[in-house]
Amino acid sequence: VNADFFWSNYASGVILRNILLNDSVHVKAPIHLKLKDYVLKDGIAKTKAVYVAEEEKPVQDYFFGAGYLDDLGYWLMDRDYHANALDVFKFAVELEPKYSGWPDSVADAYKALDSIDLAITWYKKALELDPEQDFTIKKLDELLKQHSK
Repeated sequence: VNADFFWSNYASGVILRNILLNDSVHVKAPIHLKLKDYVLKDGIAKTKAVYVAEEEKPVQDYFFGAGYLDDLGYWLMDRDYHANALDVFKFAVELEPKYSGWPDSVADAYKALDSIDLAITWYKKALELDPEQDFTIKKLDELLKQHSK
């Protein structure tokens, strides 16, 4: 498959439909593959607009969800675009405000930007949503130990 992202279970259904119904093969990609073209050039406002416009299309070419934004945010973090990643993570929080993983990601971006107090605040927000989230507890404890020295 000539795609950046491939889910065999999804694609096998598309291929089977093509064989049985002589339908065209159309493999959806995750939305973050399109958004990465906008976030660095045009900023978060344009990125949000593209996300919404694509999601509102009657026939969608992409898979949507805050998880894909999280993937995009860490893609940006890996390339040292921490401020852009922060914007993307905050967008994920807007889309799914009750999921504890996204505030954790916001905290990771603040930590990378050396905004330790804000990182601590956001880790705590994540734990308010899910007090048992082990990876957040670990990161917060580590940050508090470093910060108190």
